[in-house]
Amino acid sequence: MYGLLFQIIEQWIIKEQGIDAWHEIKEKARCAIRDQEFLRRAYYRDEDLVDIITAASELLHKSVPDILEAYGRYVVLHHFANGYDELLRCQGSTLRQWLSNLNAMHDHVKRSFPGGNFVAPIFWCEDCDEVEGSIILHYYSLRGTLLVPMVVGIVEQLASYHFGIDVKLHQLALQNEGGSSITTWRITAVDKTQRWKLSPKAMGSEFANKPVHFDGVGLISKCPFSGKRLQKPPPFTSSDRIVNVETSPLSPLDQAIISSASSAAESTFTGDSVLQVNGKKENWGISRTEMQEIFPFHILVDNAFQILQVGNRLPKVLKKKVEDVQGLHIQEVVQITR
Repeated sequence: MYGLLFQIIEQWIIKEQGIDAWHEIKEKARCAIRDQEFLRRAYYRDEDLVDIITAASELLHKSVPDILEAYGRYVVLHHFANGYDELLRCQGSTLRQWLSNLNAMHDHVKRSFPGGNFVAPIFWCEDCDEVEGSIILHYYSLRGTLLVPMVVGIVEQLASYHFGIDVKLHQLALQNEGGSSITTWRITAVDKTQRWKLSPKAMGSEFANKPVHFDGVGLISKCPFSGKRLQKPPPFTSSDRIVNVETSPLSPLDQAIISSASSAAESTFTGDSVLQVNGKKENWGISRTEMQEIFPFHILVDNAFQILQVGNRLPKVLKKKVEDVQGLHIQEVVQITR
């Protein structure tokens, strides 16, 4: 494990129990690292953390699972208070979305740690079909069940601190026990009126058909992260070029958009963001060229994973021309590693 987790456990024990308790725990765990000298990006053995947790359990007269769960709760608070808050807040608008994005976040964070010792667990989350208003969390780790109680503390604290909802995790399966290869929990809201924060589907039938009103909702004027002011696109005018789809060459993306918009309607398309169906001009948001500039490394595929469009910088990375990439199956271009 990397030193960041050791730094956090040191801060947590000193804050909760005092510096003398930390020194006793280190002595019992035979930890020779001096105070505040764990290096964040240095690699330490998993056994070193286990020794500290075990020593804390014995000296504080609490079980190892209780220590790990409390530690997991503190990890969440530490991350939100020490520079990771913006990354954590954009992970998802519901608990299910947030947990579903954990793998991508770990992949991103992994790049900032040296060597190949960063071993992240795998999470995936889904709606529960058996118990209305709940979600299912699956967890797999190469460390087995070592940190399972820590995951419970992290999830419960995250739900409370970030989403304002108290949840309970009911363990359904444990990795390497009873033939299960993963650990699984059912997550439920203590207050059923708050279960919409778990997942949109968890709203239940009483909210399913409730209309959403956007009256009075305006666009933000600047990016909340960079502070850059956002400009509204100019309104569509009659002088804007309209190209007839029957006589103009179209990219695979143009064809897909028009096909999905209306298979029977008489359509014209600008080649950018304005589609004319049955004489009515429709603005389809940002244009293709704008999308290629804003997201220079994106890949857009259809339902068959055929590439419709790529960002304007990606072909250079792949050492290919744009026309050589469009139309290929995505597996001919990239390899999915997770």
